[in-house]
Parts: sequence; structure tokens; C-alpha cells
Amino acid sequence: MLPKSLFVEGISGAAGSMIVTFLFYPLESLKTRVQLVEGESEMVLDHCRRIYMEEGLTKGFYMGCQYQIVAVGCSNMIYFATYTWLKQKIKDPSVYTTLGLGMIAGWANVALTSPLWTFAMIKRHEADLKGITVWEKIKEKYEMKGIFALYEPFSFVLVLVPAIHYLLYGRLKILLVQIRGKKQLNSASYFIIGLFAKLLTTLLTYPLQLAQNVGRFKSLKALKDNVNEDGLSVLFKGLKVKLLQTGVMTGFHMMFYEKLRSYLYLVFFFAVLQNRKLK
Repeated sequence: MLPKSLFVEGISGAAGSMIVTFLFYPLESLKTRVQLVEGESEMVLDHCRRIYMEEGLTKGFYMGCQYQIVAVGCSNMIYFATYTWLKQKIKDPSVYTTLGLGMIAGWANVALTSPLWTFAMIKRHEADLKGITVWEKIKEKYEMKGIFALYEPFSFVLVLVPAIHYLLYGRLKILLVQIRGKKQLNSASYFIIGLFAKLLTTLLTYPLQLAQNVGRFKSLKALKDNVNEDGLSVLFKGLKVKLLQTGVMTGFHMMFYEKLRSYLYLVFFFAVLQNRKLK
């Protein structure tokens, strides 16, 4: 039988991420498009206006949303459940141990969900496929890269991103609990901690995330050529949109996660009490 804590953590993490993915999907789509634009940088609002005029709201900003929601839900369920299970095996883990556990949970997540993410990413940009189907695009990528068409090498490196984020989030949460003297924080506190932890994580890891996004649609050689031509600033292209999108999105994710988690543990508590009464 699945332990109660793994069920609660997995469901809370998945549900929270699916809610915010739907709410903030247009920003995610816009961020990826900005990263892939070549030449002079276009103002974010101008880029947004142009997409709306050329493609409309649904096609321009919500293309492939349903696939992204499935991918992010499965991904977070696996990550949160695995991370919780690993942390239960070690009493009072150090900072480095916690970071390592986050990376192991990330590797498990990547191994199980990378094909879903690949499909969701291609589906989101289906309008740019120039007359070929999604499956034909996947077949084309497979013929060029083999198994790495579904399992991008960068994904196994980018497990650092959630590992660093949840390490920072956990430490900040403990610190705030100690300062306030309350075990349960309010929604605003969870939002701020999640946002701040994500901002720090993004600043530390953004070039790696950019390289992964570019590598999905172009060769990394193209990114290297752009760096040689325009300097290291290319590695931070789209950072403003990324900070806005992931910072606010993660703040809401952690807020929803913590609240859903509390409610689910409460439901289990009353269920146990009811069972005892019946016995």
C-alpha cells in the first residue's frame, strides 16, 4: 500500500503545478518564443501584441496547453513523491545531502517523463512545423539524435534547478517558521518564499535552461555562434520574462501545494479517527 505521506505529497505537488500551469501558460509560451527569436531583441509587449494579431489568443498563447498540463502533473507527482520518500530514509540530512536527494528525485523524474515533455514541447510549437505532423517531427529528431531525441542530455543536468529551488525553499520556510514561532504559515508567506527561492535559482541556472530550450529547436552550435557574435548577454536572453513567469508561477505553485497538502493530511486524520470509532 502506498504510504500516506507519498500520496499526499505527490497529489499536492501535481495538483498545484497543474493549476498554475493553466493560469500562466501564456507567459511560458511567450518566454520560449522570446528565447528563440534571432537578431535584435523585441520589446516583450510588442512581441506579445504581434503574436496576438497574427495567431489569436488560443492558438498564439494556449497551443499545446493540455499536453503541458499532463506532463507537468505527472512530473511533479513523481518528483514530490520520490523526494519525500528519499528524505524519509535519512534523518536530519545536511545541505549537500538534501541537494543530492533532490537531484536523485530529478533523475527519476526525467527518466520517466522526458518523452512526455518532448511531445508537449513539440505540440506547443505545432504551428512552426512547416507542414509535417508532430509524430513526423519526433521521428525526424529520433533519426538525428537516437534515444536523445526523447531524453535530452541537458535534462539530466537541469535536475539541479528543482534541487536548488526546493533546498532554498525548505531552508527559507524553516527560517520563517522559527522567526514567527508558528508551524503553519499563511498563504502569502508560502507565496513569497516560493517566489524568492525561484528567483535565486533562476539567476544561478538560467544559461543552462536557455541552452536546453534552444537545443530543442536548433543546434547548440547556433547558440555558440550567437555568443561569439553578440557576447555573453545572449545567455541571458529572455531572462526578464523568465523571472516574471517562473517567479510568480512558482510562488503560486508552492502556495497551492502547501494548502492542498494541509487539507489532505487533515482529511486523512479525520478518516483515521472515523475508522477507530467504527472499530
